[in-house]
Amino acid sequence: MLAILDNIPGLVFSTDQHGNIQLHRGLSLRGEGDTPGNLVGLSAFDAFQDVPVILDGLRRSLAGERVTHELEIGGEILESTLHPRRGPAGEIIGIVGVSVDITARKRAEEAYRRTSETLEAAIRSSPIAMAILDLEGRITLWNPAAEQIYGWTKEEVLGQAISFFPLTLQSRVVQKGGIAGHEQVCRHKNGSPIVSNLSGAPLHGANGEITGVLYLLLDVTARKQTEAKLEEATRSADEANRAKSKFLANLSHEIRTPMNGVLGMLDLTLDTTLTLEQQEYLRAARMSARSLLSILNDLLDFSRIETRKLALEDTDFDLLSVLEDVGTMMAVGAAGKGLELIFDVDES
Repeated sequence: MLAILDNIPGLVFSTDQHGNIQLHRGLSLRGEGDTPGNLVGLSAFDAFQDVPVILDGLRRSLAGERVTHELEIGGEILESTLHPRRGPAGEIIGIVGVSVDITARKRAEEAYRRTSETLEAAIRSSPIAMAILDLEGRITLWNPAAEQIYGWTKEEVLGQAISFFPLTLQSRVVQKGGIAGHEQVCRHKNGSPIVSNLSGAPLHGANGEITGVLYLLLDVTARKQTEAKLEEATRSADEANRAKSKFLANLSHEIRTPMNGVLGMLDLTLDTTLTLEQQEYLRAARMSARSLLSILNDLLDFSRIETRKLALEDTDFDLLSVLEDVGTMMAVGAAGKGLELIFDVDES
């Protein structure tokens, strides 16, 4: 038994009713490298006179009180419990003290505390709204960003199951064990509509079981409004383009009819007896009228392009004839300015 006590990560000792140590096994509470058993026979009050918390515990325990306290000895943290020992008649006949080394546990608790504080600070300061729901759909976490989006404070929603989180999305996350998303329209506390994008991911316990769902909440109301305005602007621009195309097509048709009449009359006039000068003027007029008609046809072609109804043709043409026609059209204007326009083409 003593060998077992010598190897425990702590200390076991007992005293008589006067506080004299009768048993000492394990660590030393004095931090002086005492070996097991070498405090036997000493008064506990003398042995631990430099450790006030132990002295207080000894007095209280000898008075019949069970005392538990923590103390640090040589860089190690011990949890010490003092029990009064009682005789057959219930009288106090001594103390049994057990001290356990809890250094590793306390360090782990401190590391966990720091990690928890860091995580809480990150969640609290995050610009992304976050919420955690348990498997019953009740909110267990609601950060300030979520308060800002929805208008509901943490105190108002914790422990509540609210409609922001559809049961279908919760079920998909829990059943599939993966991330799922959903976009929905809900109401701010003041009644205004909110378009929110929800992404849910399962939270797992120590044994791998799903204990809840973490949601990231994104307010996309402004983006949706901008998209709606862009769609409306695009629709208006398309309608304006269609109206313009329709107007140009109608205008082209309206002008082509009298223009064809002008060309017809010019052709008839050229078939009459005319002087050479009159013929030259009339041919120039006919050429200009044909050019104007070609422009009108181009306007129609633009309309056909917008409606994807334009058909392209591959035809031969006489370049010399085209240049002569251009010269004839422009010669009248040049002559009016006292200029002579001449196209000199090498026919070879």
